[in-house]
Amino acid sequence: MSLNASARATADRLIAAHGGPATLTHTENTASSPYDEGTTTITNTQVQVARTGFDAGLDNPLLLRSGDWLGVMKVGEAVPLPLDTLTVGGIAYTIMEVKRLGADPEQVAAYAITAKV
Repeated sequence: MSLNASARATADRLIAAHGGPATLTHTENTASSPYDEGTTTITNTQVQVARTGFDAGLDNPLLLRSGDWLGVMKVGEAVPLPLDTLTVGGIAYTIMEVKRLGADPEQVAAYAITAKV
């Protein structure tokens, strides 16, 4: 088993043991200018997440507030992006930062997410 496959298996196991379901909502608008209404498409994807409350690589921990969500998301059908909405336990969080975790830069073992209420 490669190093990245091992890291992904570990991430999947920890998320399964300590996490739960969530909904990742991505909104995309096809407007080409501020004057064009375009079409808005909303995509909801069920994902598995685990709240860790910790990010060792956080640049400025003073920006965190009570109620912010820090955790990891299992790799699946959806890729989280900044400004997407992550709904966990009925609470909607706006994703502010996403980091790809893994031993190999070309492959992802899990996503580290920082989100705000």
